[in-house]
Amino acid sequence: MAGHSYSPKAHSKATIKYVKKNLDRIEMRVTKESNLKTEIFEHSDKMGESVNAFLKRAVIETIERDNAKEQASQKTS
Repeated sequence: MAGHSYSPKAHSKATIKYVKKNLDRIEMRVTKESNLKTEIFEHSDKMGESVNAFLKRAVIETIERDNAKEQASQKTS
């Protein structure tokens, strides 16, 4: 049985291929004066999650809340 050796170059190439095929990237810019970057990092750390996980959660919760508001306003119209 032939053994497989680890190749950092092959691993890197496979990772890049996976990322291109399966992930989308969104860039977010905040002004330095707003201190929002620090708040995001501190809050995600306090919640025990990565910055990416926190931002995804924040976006999903906001979309759900906005959709619920929209549905409620359509029912009263």
